[in-house]
Amino acid sequence: MKTKPSLSREQYEIKIASTSLFSIFFHKGTGPFSIHCRYPKNFPLALFLMGRGSAVFVKTGVSPVPVQIQANEFQLFFEGGINPKLSFKETGKWEFFEIRLSASLLGDLPVSVSPAWDVFVNNVAKRKPALLSNSNLYYRSALKDISYALLHEQFTEPSLQEKYFELKIREILLYLVYELLSPTETKTSLYNRHYKLALKAKKIIDKAKTSRDFTLQALAESLGTNETTLKQAFKRLTGASVYQYYLQKQMLVAKKLLHEGYPVAEVASRVGYSAVGHFSYQFKRKFGISPKSFKT
Repeated sequence: MKTKPSLSREQYEIKIASTSLFSIFFHKGTGPFSIHCRYPKNFPLALFLMGRGSAVFVKTGVSPVPVQIQANEFQLFFEGGINPKLSFKETGKWEFFEIRLSASLLGDLPVSVSPAWDVFVNNVAKRKPALLSNSNLYYRSALKDISYALLHEQFTEPSLQEKYFELKIREILLYLVYELLSPTETKTSLYNRHYKLALKAKKIIDKAKTSRDFTLQALAESLGTNETTLKQAFKRLTGASVYQYYLQKQMLVAKKLLHEGYPVAEVASRVGYSAVGHFSYQFKRKFGISPKSFKT
């Protein structure tokens, strides 16, 4: 795999496992990237699971335009000798799993599930390029637990590790089938409710003067939901956690005030920091430069 280097960005890839049936990679980084993957023909299936962070684009011969995979979504492609190109042009953080599969791993799954799955499996059988679905396939909490567990499981016996990962991949594929089985109207209704919930939370946070004006628990209770649902809905809408979003909002306001000539201590106070040192740390962490240096 070749990655175009970026001097100011940290990006890396972890090869979790590789066998005759699959290869699993975990990608993590910040800022723009472009990766062109080249793989042997025995892995014609490519499963991308978008974890934390911003959406990535996947371009293959399957689709004339890049397929956008949002945070908390996933997608499955099939193409003989598939060489996907992955790209991201923004400045945020991203994490995703890339699982290369043998088509034989689909053998234990239902043949007929939904129109999208039926077409996909039919194309796989005919060795025709295929994209599983253009609809949202959500990367749920249970599926995340399975995926991120792959990063941490260690086995001294290679054959045991291979069997374990194979079972986990089959479990991931079953979740994918489950997602296709879920009624579209139910998913749409749920998505709309979560979207409205996240918008309300965003309005409250946008009005907050300091982080002390709200807590996650109080915010969830005021909106008639629980913390887990609120966090998931908010992350899906904004691509950031509640506190990440609030911190970003703070820092953008601070940057504007510094640009207008306000002293660092006054800016820190205005965006809710009682300690100038803590504000300076967060500002430098966000923009790569101290508030004092930014002013000058």
